[in-house]
Amino acid sequence: MTRWSEEFQELLYEETLPILAKIPGISGITPWTLVDFRSPRRTLIPYQNGWNRKGLISETGNKKKAFYTLQKFYKTLNK
Repeated sequence: MTRWSEEFQELLYEETLPILAKIPGISGITPWTLVDFRSPRRTLIPYQNGWNRKGLISETGNKKKAFYTLQKFYKTLNK
């Protein structure tokens, strides 16, 4: 798996969310960034290229894999 790829981001959510769910006293969580945005200081080629890509939605409006991972997690909380 390539570090900082969309698959890497998805894996981070898959591994982190179950841990967060077990912590007593947490009443909510939120993603770090909802949508990828321009950030000239992000120069890690080929992953960033002037963008902060931690969002769940790409700069073109496409939902990334981690979006669906978080969506699935939220749905399990309502059961």
